Amino acid sequence: MPTASQDAITRDNVLIQNDTSVFQRINEPEKTVYRIRDVDSAISTTVAGIVRAEIGKMDLAEIPANRTALITTFKKLVEGAVDQWGIEVTCAEISDVNLDAATRAAMMQQLNAHVMHK
Repeated sequence: MPTASQDAITRDNVLIQNDTSVFQRINEPEKTVYRIRDVDSAISTTVAGIVRAEIGKMDLAEIPANRTALITTFKKLVEGAVDQWGIEVTCAEISDVNLDAATRAAMMQQLNAHVMHK
């Protein structure tokens, strides 16, 4: 699947944008054909929900420190969701996590104010 971008809200209510990549292989085409109509759309929707749920469990500051665990959990949850469709996930990655421009500007302003008070 091509890299997809999703918005997610952290536990501390910060909007982030993240890019995900999922590589899959259809192992049981009969399950895939009879259980879903559009493989890419089904996986994309599943991935978006999983990413939003997992990011929503963390504060923004926790994401960089827990990136490896987040990616491992993400891959495991995607694998579990698509297995019933006869699909094997060969790789699942959260490749980039970005703040929206307004949040980034507010954080820089807060950082500058903190530095000025020292």
